[in-house]
Amino acid sequence: MGRPLDLEDISALQLPSDPAIAPDGRRVVYVLRTTDTGADADRTALWSVTATDDGWAEPVQLTRGTADSSPAFSPTGDRVAFLRGGDGPPQLHLLAVSGGEAERVTDLPAGAGAPVWSPGR
Repeated sequence: MGRPLDLEDISALQLPSDPAIAPDGRRVVYVLRTTDTGADADRTALWSVTATDDGWAEPVQLTRGTADSSPAFSPTGDRVAFLRGGDGPPQLHLLAVSGGEAERVTDLPAGAGAPVWSPGR
């Protein structure tokens, strides 16, 4: 039996949430929440894990934002739409799953809602 959790243990927890499964079922993009104790703030970024013949590859961080959420795969599985907040209301961004910089696609005064792809796009 281990020791009871203390405050430092709780701030070190990394909590995955909001998984999005690629259309081919071989990749999952999810939100990973961490805590920046120096800034007294939670941070969220997108991470990806890919299925291999032997199980699952090591997770890879896709975004470096501080408030990234709501990933949604394109129907072809080559892009992920997501929300990025932090500097105002959350705005819609697109990212190629092969990597690169996220492209901001909205500039709405009240922010964007969780992305939903139209079939065949």
